[in-house]
Amino acid sequence: MSTYHYPIKKPLESILIFGASAHIGGPLARHVTDNAPDVRLRLATSSKAKAEKLKIDFPKAEVVVADYYDLPSMRAATKGMEGVFLVSPDFLDEHIAMAVFRRAVTDNGVVRHVIRILADPPGVTLHHVPKEMHAFGGGTAIQNLIAKDFLEKTDLPITYLNSAGWYFDNYKTWLAAPILQKRTLTMSAPRRVLYFDPNELGEVAARIFLSDDARHIGGSYQCDNGQDLTSFEEAAALMSEIFGVKIAYDGSDEGFMREIGEPARAYWSNVGAFANGQDPAEYFLAYWRFEQANENAWRRTDFAGRILGRTPRSLRQWLTENRDFFLKGMGV
Repeated sequence: MSTYHYPIKKPLESILIFGASAHIGGPLARHVTDNAPDVRLRLATSSKAKAEKLKIDFPKAEVVVADYYDLPSMRAATKGMEGVFLVSPDFLDEHIAMAVFRRAVTDNGVVRHVIRILADPPGVTLHHVPKEMHAFGGGTAIQNLIAKDFLEKTDLPITYLNSAGWYFDNYKTWLAAPILQKRTLTMSAPRRVLYFDPNELGEVAARIFLSDDARHIGGSYQCDNGQDLTSFEEAAALMSEIFGVKIAYDGSDEGFMREIGEPARAYWSNVGAFANGQDPAEYFLAYWRFEQANENAWRRTDFAGRILGRTPRSLRQWLTENRDFFLKGMGV
């Protein structure tokens, strides 16, 4: 009886995580800390305030301040790091950022595995992205594609994790207000979307870093929970069932602009193209239309479940776990 042997990756001795203060990088750092304490962990952020909090949250990790646009700080951040986790803030200029990153890791000559997060409809290229999205000069619809196009032309040892879907915690953050105040899920451009728990995405990345399977290098994987391909109207009905409170659904552009337009403007007004007067709320409407146009590209996969060794969290499970948050917010 023969045994199949896959190519082996030597264990990483060090990992650098960008975005460790956020909802993907943080769980990644926690999983490595808990399951591979001998791995030297370095956490990078562009914010000095976040750096101080990271030092408290991860006392055994090294914390550095680094800027994707600044070559000296990127050289310092990546120095001696064999693994690097890349996730981009919205409206980052990927042409500059990835060129700086490549130069930094090439100069250091140590990196053996890079994991880059993407968020694109399967099969979509820059050519397929409508002109109205390009006009905003950045954002999810184009910047990940720009980054991937650049990185594919390099010889860097990269794994791409494409989380082309919605994160559960959106419902507790910027989509929460109309749910809590008006018992209405507000999201224009009615469409079905995939879902994933960002905590589990961070764990997937950690498990791939810690895996000895060298075949992950060069791989490009879709990450979702393998269960939910759900419309927002269906999500509102599920909330109603689980909360025991009727949650209506408003799929109009007008509803979105009325309920979420101003918070979007307040948060995004100084970011990227929006600092020059473009309306962040209009960007979101355009992006929802882009998602709607590519709705048929979504497909549930079992990749994350296989890496995790368990069934990922479902939308039903997450809503049930967070039921008290919503009921308390609604005053029930």
